[in-house]
Amino acid sequence: MRAEVDVIRMGNYKFVMELDTGRDPDIPYTLWIYHNRKPLYYANEYGRQVHKEFKKNYSKAHLKNFCSKFVNDAEYRTSIVGKEKINTLLAYKIAENFIFSDSDLAKKYIEFLKDLKHIHAQDIETILAEYGEDEQSIDLRERENKAQGIW
Repeated sequence: MRAEVDVIRMGNYKFVMELDTGRDPDIPYTLWIYHNRKPLYYANEYGRQVHKEFKKNYSKAHLKNFCSKFVNDAEYRTSIVGKEKINTLLAYKIAENFIFSDSDLAKKYIEFLKDLKHIHAQDIETILAEYGEDEQSIDLRERENKAQGIW
């Protein structure tokens, strides 16, 4: 059986302590973390919510200290949640499947890649260039189209 036994709110974060009597009796508590009213997920672990396990005799002071440090220390928070990484192989596969179509989804994907350029510049630049969506390719394509009277 599971039950919420404590809730702490700090800034845009909510921490929910849950007691699970059906699991390991030495570590029956799990602290689930939410951000902006939504579950906070580990970076690069699709669908796995950020949490911390506590022993049966955890201290309320330790819990509050953990929550405070998580909220106020970005480096500590990143050490727990992780950094979002782009899976270059997956990005290539997605690009291969529909980037040349004129669909709204393809356009949104290209915009998504362009938005990620500041984080993963080299990988994204390579993908966009290969599929003709980097600035140089777009300019070249426009000039070619104008020269052929397409525009």
